[in-house]
Amino acid sequence: MGRDRIDRASNPLAAMMDEELEGLEAEDAGETGGGGTTSTAAIPEAPPEATDGLGRRAPSGPGGATRTGGLARRSGRRPGRPKGGRNSDPNMVPISAKIHRDVRFAVDRVLAEQSALAGRPVYMAEVIERLLRFYVERGDPYEVLDDAR
Repeated sequence: MGRDRIDRASNPLAAMMDEELEGLEAEDAGETGGGGTTSTAAIPEAPPEATDGLGRRAPSGPGGATRTGGLARRSGRRPGRPKGGRNSDPNMVPISAKIHRDVRFAVDRVLAEQSALAGRPVYMAEVIERLLRFYVERGDPYEVLDDAR
């Protein structure tokens, strides 16, 4: 059982990939000074550390140093995205909790209604923080209600 070779002429995707590979090999030979007929010396290029790999200028860091570009994925914020919010606040800490599915869906419905009434998004984290703050300052809400009767 031998593998049949793919007929590149009948497969347009494979033929296109071959053309791209040949083009890349030709560019590599031209850049290394292989004596090609195309002259790339007449085209000024930006230094590699001045671009981010997509043809855009990389922003300068502190002290005028620039970040190096490349095709590697960068971590952190996207360029132009403002810094701020809960994820940037060192006073905010994450918590994790398991709650019943019915409670979660009911909370989602109430949050959607409250968001519509308030004209702004009401986040679950803000509700949880208010409830926990009440618990810390005044105690268990059920006990507070029982004491008021």
